Amino acid sequence: MWRVFPDLTADEVHNQGAVDGYIEHEWLPFWKGLSEAQKADYLDRYAATPEWREAIAFRYEWEGFDADGDPVWKNPDWAKRPD
Repeated sequence: MWRVFPDLTADEVHNQGAVDGYIEHEWLPFWKGLSEAQKADYLDRYAATPEWREAIAFRYEWEGFDADGDPVWKNPDWAKRPD
């Protein structure tokens, strides 16, 4: 995401427009298809910052993420992650 949309910061909620479409239809299906080793390699190869790594882990890797339903980041309570 940081390579396709270089002006975005990791702490922005991406819930509309071109960014949302890219995440939902391109990046997320790609990301879900990677193994843990491939994900780590991808983040290293494309120089993901610590902020982006944390944002990706928070938004797309935690157990509350519903990839098959409405994306979590579209829910107003998305930041209320269970402990």
